[in-house]
Amino acid sequence: MHFPILEQTLRSNAKYEKALNSIRSSINTDSVVPDQLTPLFIYTIWKDLDTNIVLITPNETHASKLFSQIKIWANDSDSILIFPESESLTYERTQPESNITQQRIQLLSHLTGNDTSSKLIIASVSSLQQKTLDKSIFVKLTHEIELDSKISMRNQLDKLLNLGYISAPIVNSPGFFNKRGGILDVFSAQNETPHRIEFYGNTVASIRSFDPDTQISINSLKEITINPANETLLYSSRDQSKLKLLDDLDFSNCKESIRSRFISEIIGIKDGLQFDEINFYSTILCDGYLLDYITPNSQIIFYRPTEIQEQAINLESHYDELRQVKVDRGEIPSNFPELHHRWTDIKQVIKQNFSSTSISPWEKADSIKTNLTKNNIGIGFINSTGDLPVLIKNYLSKRTQIFALTSSPTRFAEILQAHDISSKIHNHAESLKKQNQVSIIPTHNFTLTEGFVLPPDIVVLSDYEIFGSTKQIKTTPKRPSHNKDILDELIPNTYVVHVDHGVGKFIGVGQSESDSSDTEYLIIEYAEGDKLYVPTEHVERVTQYLAPFATAPHLTRLGSKQWATTKAKVANATNLLAVELLETYASREVAKGHEYKLDSKWQFELEDSFPFKETEDQIKAINDVKSDMESKRPMDRLICGDVGYGKTEIAIRAAFKTVMENKQVAILVPTTVLAQQHYKTFSDRLSPYPISIDIISRLRSDSVQKSIIAKLQTGQIDICIGTHRIIQQDVNFKNLGLVVIDEEQRFGVADKEKLKKFRSEVEVLTLTATPIPRTLNLALSGIRDMSIIESAPAYRIPIKTFVAEFNEQLIREAILREIDRKGQVFFVHNRVQSIDQIAHNIKQIVPECSVIVAHGQMAPNELEKAMLKFANGEIDVLVCTTIIESGIDIPNANSIIINRADSFGLSQLYQLRGRVGRSTKRAYAYLLTPPRIISPISEKRLKTIISANELGIGFKLAMKDLEIRGAGSILGAQQSGHMKSVGYDLYNRILSDAVETLRSKNIRPNGDFVDDQPKSSLNASANIKLPLPSNIPNNYIEDLQIRMTIYKRIERCTNIEQIGKIKYEIRDRFGPIPIQLENLLSVKQLKIYCGKLSINAISQNEDKITLFFTYDLQTAKIPIQNLLGNNFHIGNKQITFSAKNINSLNLIENTLSQLLKLINDLETNVNNKSIVQI
Repeated sequence: MHFPILEQTLRSNAKYEKALNSIRSSINTDSVVPDQLTPLFIYTIWKDLDTNIVLITPNETHASKLFSQIKIWANDSDSILIFPESESLTYERTQPESNITQQRIQLLSHLTGNDTSSKLIIASVSSLQQKTLDKSIFVKLTHEIELDSKISMRNQLDKLLNLGYISAPIVNSPGFFNKRGGILDVFSAQNETPHRIEFYGNTVASIRSFDPDTQISINSLKEITINPANETLLYSSRDQSKLKLLDDLDFSNCKESIRSRFISEIIGIKDGLQFDEINFYSTILCDGYLLDYITPNSQIIFYRPTEIQEQAINLESHYDELRQVKVDRGEIPSNFPELHHRWTDIKQVIKQNFSSTSISPWEKADSIKTNLTKNNIGIGFINSTGDLPVLIKNYLSKRTQIFALTSSPTRFAEILQAHDISSKIHNHAESLKKQNQVSIIPTHNFTLTEGFVLPPDIVVLSDYEIFGSTKQIKTTPKRPSHNKDILDELIPNTYVVHVDHGVGKFIGVGQSESDSSDTEYLIIEYAEGDKLYVPTEHVERVTQYLAPFATAPHLTRLGSKQWATTKAKVANATNLLAVELLETYASREVAKGHEYKLDSKWQFELEDSFPFKETEDQIKAINDVKSDMESKRPMDRLICGDVGYGKTEIAIRAAFKTVMENKQVAILVPTTVLAQQHYKTFSDRLSPYPISIDIISRLRSDSVQKSIIAKLQTGQIDICIGTHRIIQQDVNFKNLGLVVIDEEQRFGVADKEKLKKFRSEVEVLTLTATPIPRTLNLALSGIRDMSIIESAPAYRIPIKTFVAEFNEQLIREAILREIDRKGQVFFVHNRVQSIDQIAHNIKQIVPECSVIVAHGQMAPNELEKAMLKFANGEIDVLVCTTIIESGIDIPNANSIIINRADSFGLSQLYQLRGRVGRSTKRAYAYLLTPPRIISPISEKRLKTIISANELGIGFKLAMKDLEIRGAGSILGAQQSGHMKSVGYDLYNRILSDAVETLRSKNIRPNGDFVDDQPKSSLNASANIKLPLPSNIPNNYIEDLQIRMTIYKRIERCTNIEQIGKIKYEIRDRFGPIPIQLENLLSVKQLKIYCGKLSINAISQNEDKITLFFTYDLQTAKIPIQNLLGNNFHIGNKQITFSAKNINSLNLIENTLSQLLKLINDLETNVNNKSIVQI
């Protein structure tokens, strides 16, 4: 938001002008400015100087805060950039986070591009000290690709490899490329979307941007720029000085195994072979400074110079200590180069090339060195503890202009009106002029951390002064979202389910010995070694076997009745479940509830004040809840979503809507820790409004509990949060309107019976952090109200994961790293017998920290007290078992160390790791293994969890396992057993069919019904046998998983329009479509026609084609004959015709199209329903 009036007032300040002139004159000046004003001060200085400024901060926290706060005052066109720290463990073989690398490369690209406008670059001491790619190499390797230019595909691939790009089957993340025939996909780090380059010979025929999620092209372009993908490039090793550093490494202190590994990797570097841990050699291959990219006439500003100096000394001491430990242990060569630039070297570069100044906060003024000139900007602090209306009246009496930047403008205007203070709400700040009233400016996408006084006559208020709290909105880069569909991949040597033949093991893809064509088959092994060959065009009949807590399933015997019997049992069970669910739904439909009004002005304001952008899933869930509350029947909705995905915000909005109609809200939680967390969250969000909130649990004294119960009965408490204590008989509400239940499955049977009573009387909203599959929600659509939130909030930062051997120095570094940024640490040790000893060891390793133990065998009161201490921030490290696996949300705990990680399953590791990363801070997970060789299976599992991001199969597998467990939890133990016998996917389809069948039955009062015979999702499509190759050639789509996915997607098409869309996508992604694939798409189109006409088979015998119908054609023989002509023979259930010297596919399609039109006409005009029974 551009705020000219504030800039003008600041410029009129004599001390600001003195500071600006000193900077222009290159005088080493120190300006003392209150922190509240610093962002506006820096922004105005930058605009007035009109030159590049590098703002150096003591740490990443200051850098991020200034970045977000300066952008508040800026125009959209202003180039304000941040150079983030590359967060990797010092001298450890770890990979930098891809989105951090992308941000760093983007900034370097901005600084080397053609844009000559001035830039404001914000960097912490640590990010400045980290080595980056030499500017000369960055500029040399950066290149443009223009439409119609001449370049060979081979040369372009060589360039991408030199730039550090990695080949991948699908390009949906920066730093990857993929070649498919004459098409090249590449995602350059400086771009928001990837690009698709299509070659015609050695000519660039087309350049298009494409969506990383759908992989479909968006816009055509004339040219693109390709930058390096990484800061550590093998290309850098061509420099002779770097080769000499590699050759001169001294391994005399290293063990033979360490020496051999280094030598092997160095040979690989010289040969240009990319490997996972190339970034470990950044200390040799990178020696560039960020400051190398800055033009010499730029200005350097040190923010908090004393703290910068202290931080630089501490960091170097820390790096030196770690390096020496590694050398002493023989883990790195004794002369291994330092990983970071020395601060003295950085200061020397600044002194030689730039002019500099510094800014200190007001409270640090006395610590500034005496040889610097001090310009003390005369800005006052706002007395937020006083009576704000009195303070505002005092300012207005002195003709002071007051601006209030608030997320609740209407509410603040009402408060002012109640105190006879005039105000006006403005939507834009650009045209503001001085007037004797409070000017209120709504803040939807940002918030000030604190207000300030700007002499001589301006006051700026924030939510902090108005309501006592404010929330920081983080600006984070856009990241590609992962695919939310059911897992499509069929992985060799895993279990699968064939709809018609049962559970088997997927061996792979190959050709049948009995088929001489090029047709690909899925090979599935069954009991006693029998094999089934499934044509890839029928891949939709095969799904992965997934079940709750599944052990290896029993393989089905081919040719037996075993599978048919199993399916029949499951069908019967799901039918009973569907009846039960429908009965519950029917009883709720006749119940009468309170019909809430549409949203009030305060409701809109509360929602506008939410400091984060809602996800699409969250918005849908909010609308679902409001729609339920505004209907006549009582709400009973389940909200499913991981911790931190926004479920509580939905509950807050529902509670607020309830209280606005003078009704009370009960929020029931399973633990006192969650009760405290909810109390704090509700209190913070609803603080601007006259709403009474309290908490009741066994930890509160008897007298306090009695007082709360009395207030609930008289209606003095609007929202009461508590454990099962809240549903005991002595607790009565005056006018209860809404019950929110958090994690209902964690309550006992007796409690659940009480909750059932609530459901028939008031609105009920249930929250669960157990992920539920979206497909289960669809299967139960309309009979079980569920809203699923599966997209993570935009501000989430991926968890940085490290795998290492148990190492005391690493544990110390990990804990201190978190404590230094005022955070907390989980240390998971899953053995109660030795957990106290581990806690004692941690106290020895890190004596600076406080440690507490928590495990399930502790007395409940002790466990609750320990968890509350940690939740309240009183303890640094919680040493615990897997008791923290679910139901705990501590945003300040952003590091987790898992001991003996090799002994955990993949899903358990994923769920444990998910306890951190709940806030806007970077989270770390350290997976520790014993100092010995672990099993290959454990090693593979740990590598999978490292790559468990939006791209990784490991992420999908872990999430799918958790979802299947969630499905079992929702449906109950008996249904979980049936799910295990046929696998989740098939179980879901059977359940869906059962629900659809019951819904299609028109129930009569006497119990009779009319069955509309809905189609089953398990029925096979028409069997079409034509002597035409219809498959996807291996050389057209080389990646097996992508090929299988395309087969599945083609098979799932239900109308001609979908066929057209997927055909367009295939041509866009893979190039000109080969005839075999054209045939496959045409065959699928025929199957869609066949489904509409109830044709179950089409076959060709020499030049004769026969269509086989499921009903008698004789009643319509004459109109069909007249339509098709005498060349067609109309039988009882067949139509036969000749395809000699004619394209059989086109002829069949044309015939079916005519038949479909005829039958539609007959049904419409003659109502002859004996012709077709769909």
